[in-house]
Amino acid sequence: MPKIFFLVIIFLTGFCGLNLAQEIKTITTGVLNEKAKTLPMPQIPPVQPRIAGQVIVQVKINLQTGDVVSATAVSGHPLLRMPAEKAAQEARFEPILKEFDTIYATGVLIYKIENFNGKTIENKTPRPILPVIDSSKAIINGKAIKLEKPEYSEEARNACAKGKIEVLTLIHNSKGNVITAKAISGNELLFESAEKAVMKSKFSTGNFDNYNDFYLLGKIVYNFDSLSKCLSVGIVNKKAIYLPKPQFANPANTKHFRIKEEQIVAVQVVIDMDGKVTSANAIFGHALLRSACEYAARQAKFSPVWDLPRILVSALLIYKFKPDGTIDTNIESNDKKIISLIKNFVR
Repeated sequence: MPKIFFLVIIFLTGFCGLNLAQEIKTITTGVLNEKAKTLPMPQIPPVQPRIAGQVIVQVKINLQTGDVVSATAVSGHPLLRMPAEKAAQEARFEPILKEFDTIYATGVLIYKIENFNGKTIENKTPRPILPVIDSSKAIINGKAIKLEKPEYSEEARNACAKGKIEVLTLIHNSKGNVITAKAISGNELLFESAEKAVMKSKFSTGNFDNYNDFYLLGKIVYNFDSLSKCLSVGIVNKKAIYLPKPQFANPANTKHFRIKEEQIVAVQVVIDMDGKVTSANAIFGHALLRSACEYAARQAKFSPVWDLPRILVSALLIYKFKPDGTIDTNIESNDKKIISLIKNFVR
């Protein structure tokens, strides 16, 4: 195999690894001894020359679990470094910021030579690893001095994605910069753009009783309704010129599929100006029925009556499954019972 192929593979592997590393958030802290819930002491090496001083170990902590993921001695007598690293690796901290993924804190544990006794300190009331003011239920858009607007991707446009997106945001108060952001509600097609916009935003700093070095956990809200170029028209079963029913091996056969009472499945579809369904997403109904309904909805056809450029139609296709194994798609657009049933699920 050509050598250039291996070079390309090595380059791509390194590049992907670099991008992955950039996604991991790390917060720098200070001395962590008093913040440890469980702090094992190192065991002094057997029969060694006279040793004095202290050992400083840099640790990396998973904030979601409180576990130490790495420990490296950065100062101290060489004979003490390994036992200090081993003890630090076994330290445990109170988990925080559980709502996020992959956030680490780096800090140091300091061991003095007289404490190399192998005992474990159990701290019933450890100080928090990070000072965090939890305002996760509060909207903090007004705290931003520069709130970036999210991009509306082509994928989101083609799927008529819209609505409110809530982004849980962690801010370093003294600097006003965003540490991490995670979208927690809304259309998932809009999550990435909303998170990226928050990460680029800047927030005002605050001063509380002369103490400013803390982290603020709050919520940023974006509304994508104004970006969507879609018409919402409700239930369109009667307007389809071709509306296939979901296919199962044998709905009437109990070995394959059987329902005891009527089931409704609602599929939100996007229809282009040629009358083709470009997107289908089941928003209501039994989990075992959704996939087949989505597949059937993608095959549906409509008359090309929407001729405005770049305007798509967001609509609903309804499938009614009956206990006798039949599937009814002859649904009226003004069916109040169905509308009432699914109204809270429509995006």
